[in-house]
Amino acid sequence: MQQLIRCLKFLQKPRRVEGEPSNSLDIEVVSLDPFRLLAIRNTGDYDELNAGYAKLFELVLQQVEPSDLRGIYGIPHDDPRITPASECRFDCALATGAVGQPLGDLKGVRVSSGEYIRLRRTGSYDALHDSIDLVYAFAIEVLSRELAQEPLLFHYLDDPEEIEDEEELRTDIFLPLAAEGRSDDPPVFRNRVNLRGDNSPL
Repeated sequence: MQQLIRCLKFLQKPRRVEGEPSNSLDIEVVSLDPFRLLAIRNTGDYDELNAGYAKLFELVLQQVEPSDLRGIYGIPHDDPRITPASECRFDCALATGAVGQPLGDLKGVRVSSGEYIRLRRTGSYDALHDSIDLVYAFAIEVLSRELAQEPLLFHYLDDPEEIEDEEELRTDIFLPLAAEGRSDDPPVFRNRVNLRGDNSPL
């Protein structure tokens, strides 16, 4: 708990200015535009998600060109620290704009618009869940905000096959916030983020 409190105090400090070295954790409140994902459900050990993403890419690239891919995402539905590994559910997902259809094992997932806490984490993709408690604590203890009834969203910003050191891999962890906020919320940095990269309808 003391370590968590120290991390929260660190994250409340002013954000770095351009030209200064980046921290391994960077947190803010952002507004997202809605967008659609194509996804497949993977049930099993989160440490073995590579097979799920390999199948996802195979199915999606049967319909779309590689140039249509807008981003790699993940939606965890279970906490592997308390859920048996064989029962952990995870949606492996790709953003493709308006192209591609949810056929066969592919399903469409709609990411809602609204405010999200975004924690940018630098480090191995295998250790993402170590940062989730920090995101929840920031929402509740620092912002005093209620959470939306939607799951977390991971946005993988780097291709691990192109980054030699896995500790340099960047991930945005998005936690959706409920629409209503308290008027005495502390000031936070808010940015609008469009993750679709297009103006297509959902």
